[in-house]
Formats: sequence, structure tokens, C-alpha cells
Amino acid sequence: KKKKKKVIVTTLSQRTLHKAFQLKADTMKVLVVEGEDVSLADKPWPVPSKNEFLVRVLASSVCGRFFSGMIVQNGASNQRTDIAVNDRVGGALPLTYDQSALAEYIKCPESCIVKLPAEADAGEVAAALPGCVLAYFSLHYRCRLAVGDSVLVLNGMSSRGHIICQVAKAWKAWVTASADALPQVLQIQGQPEVTDCLDISNRSLAAAAEDATAGVGFDVVVDVEPTAYTSEENKPDLDALLQATAPCGCIVTTRTDLNVAPRHTEHMVKTSKTLIFVSPDTLVSCGVQQTRFLHIVHSSIDMLAVGQVKVNMAREIALDDMPQVLKHQTLPIAGSVIVRPGTAKDTLAMHRRVPRASISLEK
Repeated sequence: KKKKKKVIVTTLSQRTLHKAFQLKADTMKVLVVEGEDVSLADKPWPVPSKNEFLVRVLASSVCGRFFSGMIVQNGASNQRTDIAVNDRVGGALPLTYDQSALAEYIKCPESCIVKLPAEADAGEVAAALPGCVLAYFSLHYRCRLAVGDSVLVLNGMSSRGHIICQVAKAWKAWVTASADALPQVLQIQGQPEVTDCLDISNRSLAAAAEDATAGVGFDVVVDVEPTAYTSEENKPDLDALLQATAPCGCIVTTRTDLNVAPRHTEHMVKTSKTLIFVSPDTLVSCGVQQTRFLHIVHSSIDMLAVGQVKVNMAREIALDDMPQVLKHQTLPIAGSVIVRPGTAKDTLAMHRRVPRASISLEK
């Protein structure tokens, strides 16, 4: 009996790629931002070089770094044996790349993507990854979150805040979320991952935290969505954040407007409090952190696939509509927003279609 031989061709010519993926000539649509000018441009689709993949974007975050997609072509000398043409993947682009994921096709390094399980939704992956990566990086690697720790997530119904609440709850922390407007307060009160809601719409963060913790403070205070406050007046300063934090606690923030004075340093030394500045881009861009980044993405997608993390999807925007949206509309404060290539009419149909780029021959 002759054994069946299966030959898989993964290196495809441009002509084959154009036919399989319905590429229009050698160009693709890319969102271009130059100062305040936002537009769509036709650019040559990228060619993967050594240790890179060509990826067809299925969905991306509004920031343009995190994405989910489908492998179209392998670059030269790729070391990843777990990823092949037609596989769906999720990951992020390093800041060193002169492109964003707000495009129809991208090239990305093999060290920044993982294969998606069959049950993972591509749109939810792109929406959840920014918050999941930030949660892992902040709570696990920087704060060393322990079971039973109290965590306060400011703007708990924002895109990343909502994900961080769920990750902290999955790690058995005592989660409190804050909101500075009544609609967000009502949303938080209906979330199972939140133990308590801190309403700071009509009082200061320090006063609300003192009442909620009997003057003790929270072990971890997370302030990573500064644009989600309904007004600048509601944005807490460093004094308020320190008052809301327990002795030996941590403040995690992405804010660049915090003025650290000598009195703040003296207070943190006396109470052993820690102020931690974080940026998820560090994990993606720094070579020594890439193994850690892949571990975080793997774990995040697993949590999403089994339902430990759920996305509160506020809006899906077609790439063709992005210039008008960014010029004339305000993105929602609560919930996640993703971008899908195509127009509003054909986005759903286009991403349900799975093109075949590999050729199988059996004898």
C-alpha cells in the first residue's frame, strides 16, 4: 500500500497571491495621519523580509498597534514552525515599524504574533489585547498582584479599564471600579467582575476611597485611561492618587501629566508606596521582553477563548470611514472600538470569507 504524500506550497508568487486574496494590483489602503490631516492612501503592499510574515488584517485597535489577521506569506528564514499560511494570528506591531495596523495588509515580525485558537473571535482579540497586555504587564510583572489584594481601576468601563477589571477578578483580586458620570456608574454596577463601584461624579477620589476602605486605601490603584474622564476637573492629581493608595501599595499609570514634587517622594518613602509608569509598547519594542510579550498574548487569548475575559464592544468602524470618524466624531468613552478593513457594507462579508493560499496535492 502506497503512503499518501501531502505537499504544501507556502511560498507563493505575486500572481498567485493576487488571485487567492483578490489583491488589487500591488496597492492596498492605508490610513495616513500627517499632523491634523487624516486620509486614506493607496500604497504598495509590504513584502516580508527575513523573520517576518505578510498578514491580511482582520481587525485592529484604534491606536493601530494591536491587531488580528491571517497569514498570507512567509518571509525568508522564519523560525516559527507553529504558524503557517492561512493561520489566524493576533499580536502587535513594534514602535520601530514605520507602519500601523490601520491598513489592509501589514508585515510583522514573527516574534510579535501568536496563533489564534478556532474559538477565538478576531474582532474581540484586537479589542481585548491592549487591555490584557496592560493588565498583565502592570498587575503581574510590575505590582506582583496577590490573591485577595484590593484593586481600584479608575474609569472601569473604559476600553482597557473594563478588561483590567476582568483580569484582576480572574486572579482573585477584590476589584473596585470608579466612574465620574452617572451612565458609567450604572454600567459598572451591573458588571459581575466588579465587587464595588466608586462614584466620583460628585465627590473627590480621596474622599470616596476613604469611605470605601475605612481609611485604609487600596493595594493597587490603576489609572491608565486619562482620556476617559468626562472633564479635566475630574482627573485626580498625584495627591489624590496617593491618598487612595494603602501603605506598601502601588499606583500604576500611563499619564505623563503627573507632577512629582519632593513632598510626594517623601510621602512615598515614609509609607513605602510605589509609583509605576507603564507602557505596553515597551514589551513589543524591547527585544529582551519579547518572550514575555508572547507569553502575555498567549495567556490573554486563552482567557478570551474560555470566557474569562469578555469584550464590551462599543463600535466597529470600517477603515474607509476612519478619516471622517476621526475628523468629525467623538469615540465612545465606555467600551471597546475596533477598525476593520473595507467599507461599512462589505466588512462583515469580507471577513467571513477565508481565502485559500496554500496548495495541497495528494498522491
